Amino acid sequence: AWTWEHQALVRAQLVVGHEHLQRQFRDIRRVILSQPRDNEKLHQDLCQMRQRMRDHHRSEHASIVDFDLKHDPGGLIDIEFLCQYMILKHASDHPELISFRANRRIITELQNIGLFTAGDASQLVGALDIYLAAENEIKLRRGESRVSNDRFASEREAVQGVWKKFLGA
Repeated sequence: AWTWEHQALVRAQLVVGHEHLQRQFRDIRRVILSQPRDNEKLHQDLCQMRQRMRDHHRSEHASIVDFDLKHDPGGLIDIEFLCQYMILKHASDHPELISFRANRRIITELQNIGLFTAGDASQLVGALDIYLAAENEIKLRRGESRVSNDRFASEREAVQGVWKKFLGA
């Protein structure tokens, strides 16, 4: 279960509190995120958690005619998990990675240090931007985060391709 908690720390930030508490939180976060990991266990834990989320969501809300921007394969959560995986795997060698919390910035930094190709980064950022814009539009209409299954097919395929490249199936 520690992998899940460490994934949450990737995005965590203290928004209020005394300066010494903020400094202490940043130090603890930095130490935890930058520790060396058993990469096989990290991979296994992260993929199992992602599969559990997919299974739960599929059983609750599955549809073959629409695509859930967040939960379906190739969606926002796949991008989020991929970013978290890369930080947890590589922050011990690249501590600058823990400076970023937003997926877009994380992806850009992963490209800057050579862990993502320009193509991988471009595909992920492109999909992320399109998904977030669509999600915001849907929220304004108070709808669910589901769209037609054929919408964003190329973005989904791109995200799934990068996922497979780094995490396999």
